[in-house]
Amino acid sequence: MPKRSEQLNPDQCSIKAIIDDGSYHYLSPSALDVLLEHDLVLKFERSDGWVTVGIDPIRMPNRFETDQSFNGPYRRSTDIIWS
Repeated sequence: MPKRSEQLNPDQCSIKAIIDDGSYHYLSPSALDVLLEHDLVLKFERSDGWVTVGIDPIRMPNRFETDQSFNGPYRRSTDIIWS
């Protein structure tokens, strides 16, 4: 059994979601991110309505990794050229 300090506050589990087995759950934002990364979420509710994963746009859980894959001409370089 988790320690009292490790238990989630009900306010932290405020995102309603439907996972791949069709069941409804209230999730914390970090739990939703993990389930999204593993393709286990069918839908989740935002303030403006339900989002269908794979159809509606969703944010990337880790923008830092996404930004690192950009290799376009405007990417900043850390290379220093000495004359």
